[in-house]
Amino acid sequence: MNTHIITGWNNNSVYASGKDSDMNTILGYIAVPFTIEHGSAGAISRIIELARLKEMRPLFEKFNNLTCYCAGLDRPSVDELNLLAVTVTTLHKNINNYILKLESKISQCTIALAALSKGSVSGSGYYIRQQIQQNEDNRERSQNQIAVAEKDRLYVESVISLLRSLVRSEKESNPEFILNTELPKTDTDNSGWYFFRRGNEAGEMVLASLERVQKALDNIIVNCTCVGSNIRHKEEKNALINAYTYYYSSGGETLRFAIALSDYIGAVMEPVRNTIKKEYKMTHSFSTNY
Repeated sequence: MNTHIITGWNNNSVYASGKDSDMNTILGYIAVPFTIEHGSAGAISRIIELARLKEMRPLFEKFNNLTCYCAGLDRPSVDELNLLAVTVTTLHKNINNYILKLESKISQCTIALAALSKGSVSGSGYYIRQQIQQNEDNRERSQNQIAVAEKDRLYVESVISLLRSLVRSEKESNPEFILNTELPKTDTDNSGWYFFRRGNEAGEMVLASLERVQKALDNIIVNCTCVGSNIRHKEEKNALINAYTYYYSSGGETLRFAIALSDYIGAVMEPVRNTIKKEYKMTHSFSTNY
């Protein structure tokens, strides 16, 4: 048996390999707390991760109730939230200062171009043309840099909106919680999780991973709670749901390394279906002649 134990949800040791990819996806996901060494990109990806996990919490609760695991329930510490707030607030301030410097450069270029066009600058015709071209190039370059910086600022402000929501939730569950940093006021309304895939590789990786986790959660919850419309017999429905639930439960961990889901369901359901078929045939008369 090839297994590999890692630290997963709530620092519990979980198996990262086995015969069921959905369980491996859920139990093998590692949430990484933010530290100052991660920098601004790490803060952004962690805020995205926490916000996405918060949105997925009802799914995790359903999964945990069905399987007796404790996945997706870990929350950020007070210190981590404060550190995240400091990091993204500083980043937002730095972007604003960068834009102000570029705007100042544009203003200087515009003033210089006005002076050159009025003949207020002495020099040869070649020198004047050279100065005009240089100032026009510098102004255009600064305008392009501002356009990029404004997109980055919008992205960061959207992340700050996510953090504000996380802080609000923390205050609701912990009235004594205090955020030591005042978050910048933003009117940003992001356009969904796809928006946060832009410009941040770590954030994109987090969202892609959690998208796989959500699909795995959906698959398992559906298997453990619903059956196909083609299955009409109550005993067969109950047996199928019970089989799925046990296979995915914490008690079925060893089983998942020994047998694949389809093989297990087939083995469990075969005698159930045979019994149902047998009982059905037993209800018929020996012969239509009597």
